[in-house]
Amino acid sequence: MLWSNLSFAPVGANIHQSLSPVLSGAAGELAGSKGRLSSIAGVVPVARNPLSTGAATVATLRSALIDLTAQSGQCVCVHPYVHTVGHRRGEYSYLTPNDALKALGNKLIDAEETLLSGKLGAVFVLLYGATHADFVKQLGAFLQVFPVTELQLVMRRANALNTHEQDKFTTPAGRMWPEFRQRDLRQHGAVRSVDSCLGQLVAVGEGYNEATTPEAQLAALMDKKAAHIQQAENAWQQLVATMHGGAGKAMYCEGSPAGLRAELFKSGTPSSVYKLCTAMCWLGAPQQLTVLKEVFGL
Repeated sequence: MLWSNLSFAPVGANIHQSLSPVLSGAAGELAGSKGRLSSIAGVVPVARNPLSTGAATVATLRSALIDLTAQSGQCVCVHPYVHTVGHRRGEYSYLTPNDALKALGNKLIDAEETLLSGKLGAVFVLLYGATHADFVKQLGAFLQVFPVTELQLVMRRANALNTHEQDKFTTPAGRMWPEFRQRDLRQHGAVRSVDSCLGQLVAVGEGYNEATTPEAQLAALMDKKAAHIQQAENAWQQLVATMHGGAGKAMYCEGSPAGLRAELFKSGTPSSVYKLCTAMCWLGAPQQLTVLKEVFGL
């Protein structure tokens, strides 16, 4: 094979050309359909949706959902791998529960931090382990229910250190770089645009590739809506089923930053036999933390 000059050409032109008969006739058909629809207006009695009255409170429920979940606040995470927080021993770092809470409490009165004013609520979470394996296990149990980016990074580091003594003697088989990567061609913007734009036109053609009656179409739409409702309910039940279990300790307090720090120090900690610990705090107005209190059972 010989190299040839690269020249870009229209993609999918034959597909578009094949769609032309349907696309060109669509406008006239829609106009005719609109005329036929207007001719039967008022002839066919239309029943009011019997569930509309019962669903009148849905707007209130939507507002309640937004109030529950669409909240923001401040959060901080201390762990053995934060410089000046963890106690370094060669490749390893350690942090006891007592030292973790001390570091977390000191952040609450850090003069360089701009914390929220007024009465604050705080959700504290403490995860710990005596060994790297135990630490990874407890982090995994927590993250399976409630993923948190900072804790995912801690788990990745702890998991690597858990097998470090074996891994450092392993010589991986090398390969020539760079490597081949699996890639969907739609990751390229040009191909993605062709797929999107031409796909819309194909969808128009698909819409006319049917000969069903309006009654059958409505019945199919009702079946589709019923299936969608069942699918949404099943998804919720599956989510509820995953949000069970327990890992570590959690606590909720209210007050000023200094008061929260005092409560934190009075709370007590697990035994110092646990050499690995991470502590996390979510800080905000009490109503902003409602969803976290429900998730953590506080």
